[in-house]
Amino acid sequence: MRLLLVPLLLLHASTAAGRDVSAAPRLVLDGTGAAVDALPLKEQRADVEIAGVVAHVRLTQVYENTGTAVLSAAYVFPGSTRAAVHGMRMTVGTRTLRAQLRERAAAEREYDDAVRRGRTAGLLRQDRPNVFRMNVGNILPADVVSVELEYSELLVPEEQQYEFVLPAVVGPRYAGTEDADTVAQPAHDPAAPARWDVALRISAGLPLVDVMSPSHRVGVTRTAEGPADVVLDASDDNPGNRDFILRYRLAGDAIHAGAVVHRDPDGGGTLLAMVQPPARLENDDIPPREYVFVVDVSGSMRGQPLAVARDLLRRLVDGLRPVDRFNVVLFESTPYLMSPHSVPGTRENLAAALQALETGGGGGGTEMLAGLRAALGIPRTRGMSRSVVLITDGFVNVEHQTFKLVRDHLREMNVFAFGIGSSVNRHLIEGIARAGRGEPFIVDSSAATTDAAERFWRYVSSPVLTEVDVAFRGIEVRDVLPARVPDLFASRPLVLLAHYTGQPRGEIVVTGRGAKGRVEYRVPISVSAGTHHPVLPRLWARQRITDLTDAQDPGNAAPTRAAVLPIALQHGVLSQWTAFVAVDDRGRTDAAPVEVNQPAPVPAGMSWPMAMSSGALGVRGRGAGGGGWGYGSGAGGVGVRGEVSAASPVVMGSFDRESIRRVFQARTAQFKACYERALVRNPGLQGKLVVTLHIGPDGKVRRVGFGVDTVGAPEVKTCVERVVKALQFPVADGGGELTVTYPLLFRAPP
Repeated sequence: MRLLLVPLLLLHASTAAGRDVSAAPRLVLDGTGAAVDALPLKEQRADVEIAGVVAHVRLTQVYENTGTAVLSAAYVFPGSTRAAVHGMRMTVGTRTLRAQLRERAAAEREYDDAVRRGRTAGLLRQDRPNVFRMNVGNILPADVVSVELEYSELLVPEEQQYEFVLPAVVGPRYAGTEDADTVAQPAHDPAAPARWDVALRISAGLPLVDVMSPSHRVGVTRTAEGPADVVLDASDDNPGNRDFILRYRLAGDAIHAGAVVHRDPDGGGTLLAMVQPPARLENDDIPPREYVFVVDVSGSMRGQPLAVARDLLRRLVDGLRPVDRFNVVLFESTPYLMSPHSVPGTRENLAAALQALETGGGGGGTEMLAGLRAALGIPRTRGMSRSVVLITDGFVNVEHQTFKLVRDHLREMNVFAFGIGSSVNRHLIEGIARAGRGEPFIVDSSAATTDAAERFWRYVSSPVLTEVDVAFRGIEVRDVLPARVPDLFASRPLVLLAHYTGQPRGEIVVTGRGAKGRVEYRVPISVSAGTHHPVLPRLWARQRITDLTDAQDPGNAAPTRAAVLPIALQHGVLSQWTAFVAVDDRGRTDAAPVEVNQPAPVPAGMSWPMAMSSGALGVRGRGAGGGGWGYGSGAGGVGVRGEVSAASPVVMGSFDRESIRRVFQARTAQFKACYERALVRNPGLQGKLVVTLHIGPDGKVRRVGFGVDTVGAPEVKTCVERVVKALQFPVADGGGELTVTYPLLFRAPP
């Protein structure tokens, strides 16, 4: 039997009488006439209960086989970076099966064995802390299978505002030279989304204000003192193509400060404390600093994300002072440095930086590590602390390598990460900030850039407490998280998780250095005998696992696995090395199932063609997604064969653009010859090639590099490099080096 893949044709299964059974897209089994439901996931919904600072989420996925063949479905979906996944059950008809947490390899064997024996089974695994894979085997024709996941997460307020995020989309991931261990999952045609819904109840114990969603249209029902109920507005016809975000405040800008505990039956338990730092004191004596802005201009950023990134960078550089120094690194397949060294934050340099960002973007792969290494290679400015500001959608597969790179250079910099877009890879953004002792920021639209930039400058202007130390008095504790307390800012409370023995009484003493010397303040631990918060051990386990996996050696995961596995099994939470498996003990079919890889939604703001050409997270070893889609980008405009033109050059240094343009224009015929030789072999070749050259005081070209390259012809690049290296420029006024970015546009007939 051969499976014919017909991804662009929507076929409809019909009864003998000609009635249309379903409008779902189908595949056809060659030689049998059996129709296969290509999109078995029909519905995904989340029911959320927020009590105090903990959100409990029940995520339900409903699979229905409307075809005539037995299916095994595979689906990659996102989760919260903070979620402790602690339960799964599967319902087939009237039978409900509670899943068991196993060591991952054992769970996979149990699932495979059940499917071979004709039993319906489900398998939930974690690929990354925010990316999960569901397999449901032996879905019979007309079956409706419901899989319910349960997880809990901690909500930490920022500037007195609470935020709950329900991720909806796993964006395409670029698997470059550093990590290519996943294969592709096809993108979901936006015309055929699965139903996606969410309903929330907030029980804060205090009156709520400003309940709203910046991502979706919602309806909010609440009383003055009671809970608030939030539902999606039915007018949104595709709510599942972007992360759902809900924000709210407590009346009077209060926060849930204090301590709560869970008591173990045999004594002791787990403690959660939330400590609000003191108010910020104004400090006008802020020393000059150096900022290196590292900006993703790769193919996945094309369109709305890149426009948001440009707007954000404009607002960030507006906060620079003339005494500060800065640089800009743009990266896609290769990095581009605005200048070989950081420059003062003058009006002229800021204008040049913004123009550099306008010249390129939206093409090439996401070689993030190369961009960060380029930033590290910029000579340090003596006497200045350096902050690296990364701006990206995070659609890469090199999280652990990136965390390690940042950790290995902590003495040289701290790192702030801005996630751009509607479905950001929050695992990467938050992990970089943790590793770099910075802060994560999520910017989902141009409307949010002003607020994000203002928050960033408030953070870096001055922490309210440095050299922080935490002591517990009157209570014996162990396994305190975080193990190293970061600098504290007024907008975010300090959250502590720990195991304790004995009675939960005593106090937490926090000391540190403030703007006016040493500061000490105390938080009492006084808990009533009836207090019981069973989710706390799971939240502690999730945080501990996060710390261990953040520090994982990309080349040797064995020590991390040995540390994580017992914690995950003891506390019943999903991890990279554990999995949930549910098996129906009835044999239901003798037919070998057809494996279908459920397509993923396209993130809002990303074009359908770009999603189809991007390297996406997929299902390794299971499902029908093993072909690999690669990673690509579109080409530039259209025109006459062999036409070469250029945008305005970006010049860093004391030289005018017109002089640069004249030197390049005199070599137009040579650039054209480079292009036309390649056109002989590839008549459709066209696109943009951004050339970066460093010019010495004598007017000679010292180095040549390339930024965006949507031409994709190595022979063109080699030829252009040869021409550029031979250029002679006039000597700049006052001497010194120049850095020039020159975009060349090669056009071919349509």
